[in-house]
Amino acid sequence: EALAERGLTVRTGPVRSVPRPVVGRRRADAAGDGALAVDMESAWLARLAAGRHLAVVRVVLDSADAELLRPGLPAALRTACRVLATAAPALAAWASAAPSPSPIPSKET
Repeated sequence: EALAERGLTVRTGPVRSVPRPVVGRRRADAAGDGALAVDMESAWLARLAAGRHLAVVRVVLDSADAELLRPGLPAALRTACRVLATAAPALAAWASAAPSPSPIPSKET
């Protein structure tokens, strides 16, 4: 809600994590499985969160129909930076309001 109040378009849903960039035919395959976005970072971040609160905000620069490397990329990157700067205060407020996380258990060697 806090992101939408700041004028951002917000969608919630599944994110598919992959080990390497999705290009070519694999883009259409990824789009067909119901995921709102495909990324390479969210899965390992979720594992590190170990059951603690986690929010993932993605600014999508490409789509199933538009590859990342294209003539409009510089303008898209500028827009992405503005969107993330707008989202940052809402995320900081969310993190401050969330219950304190449990400490990460240390691994015994």
